[in-house]
Amino acid sequence: MLKKEDVFVGSRFGRLVIMEEIGTAKHGGKVWKCQCDCGNIKETTTDLLKRQKVVSCGCRRKYLRENGTTHGLSARTGMTKEETRFYRIWKSMTKRCRGNGTVEDKYYVDKGIIVSEEWKIFLNFYNDMHGSYSQHVKEHGVVNTSIDRINVDGNYCKENCRWATMKIQANNRSNNILIEHNGETKTLSEWAEQYNREYSIAQSQYKKSHNFEKSFIDEVSTSKRCKCLTTGEIFESLKQASENKIIDIASLSNACNKKQKYAGVGEDGKRLQWTYVNKNGEDIIEEPEHELEISEKSCQCIENGKIYKSISMASKDLNIGFHSISNCLNGWCKRCKSKTDGNFYTFKFVE
Repeated sequence: MLKKEDVFVGSRFGRLVIMEEIGTAKHGGKVWKCQCDCGNIKETTTDLLKRQKVVSCGCRRKYLRENGTTHGLSARTGMTKEETRFYRIWKSMTKRCRGNGTVEDKYYVDKGIIVSEEWKIFLNFYNDMHGSYSQHVKEHGVVNTSIDRINVDGNYCKENCRWATMKIQANNRSNNILIEHNGETKTLSEWAEQYNREYSIAQSQYKKSHNFEKSFIDEVSTSKRCKCLTTGEIFESLKQASENKIIDIASLSNACNKKQKYAGVGEDGKRLQWTYVNKNGEDIIEEPEHELEISEKSCQCIENGKIYKSISMASKDLNIGFHSISNCLNGWCKRCKSKTDGNFYTFKFVE
C-alpha cells in the first residue's frame, strides 16, 4: 500500500490526476479534487487513493461492464495461457513488493525493493514488456520465461528488468556463491557447468576447502564400487548408483562414508543404506583425511574422568556419535548426549 507522502498535487492514481486539496474528511484525512482522463472531475480522500480504491471518476467501471475486463488478459476472455500468465507475473511482482508477512518479505520488502510508479499500472507494464515477453516465450517456452532484475538489489522498473530462463535467473540471485579464478568471476553453478562437474559435489568440496582446483579440477572419487545394503545390489561406481536410484551423488558419498545413515528411497518405500565395497564385495569404510587426523588424538571425558586414546574409543564406550564428540572438542558445541543413558558429557583433548 502507498503512503500518505505519495499523495500530493500532480500525482497520478490510475486515470485520476490530483489538481488541488479542497478540505478535510470526517475522519481527518484530506479531500482532493482530481481530474479524470475522460475529462470529468472527481473528489476523493487520501485513504481511498493510497489504497487504490478509487482510480477513476466511474468511467472505468462503465468500461468494465461493457468489455468484461480492464486489459483483455483474463482467462474468461478466451486469451491464451501465455497471455494470462503475463498478467499473473505482474500481479505476483506487485504483491511481493507490498509484503505478505511471509519469509519472502526479507528478499523484497525488508531490502526496500519496490515496483516503479509507472509499473503499478498494469497497462504501462504491458506496453513496456509484453513485446519482449512474447519473443522470449517463442524462443524458450512459457514455463522457462520469468521476469528477472538485472541488478538484484535494484527495483522493478523498465531499465532494470528483462525476461530470463530459469537457469539465468538462478545465476542472478543475491545468495549465490561468487568465485573468482584467473581474473574471472562466476557463480559456483557456472564454474561447475564449465568444468563438467556435478554441482552438489563441487559445492560440498568448495565449502570444505575454498580451493578452486580441489572443487572443480581435481578428480573426484565417483568411480568407486558401492553396495546398497538395503537391496544387496552392487554398482561399479557412485555415478552408476546415482543414476540407477536417482540419488544425489554427494548424498550417496556421505552415506558410503557413514556421514549419514540413508541416501534415497527404494521402490518399496524403504530408505536405502550404502557402503563402499572392494572387488570381492567386502565392505570398505573410508573416513575423510581431516577426520582421521582428529580421531587419532587422545581425549578425556570430564564427567567420568576417563582418558581415551582416540575419539572412536570414546564414541563406542559412551555410545555418542563421533561427530558430536569432535564438535565438542573443537568448541562447536558445549556437550554431547549419550544414546545409552541419556546423560550429557563434555570432552577435552589431552596429550
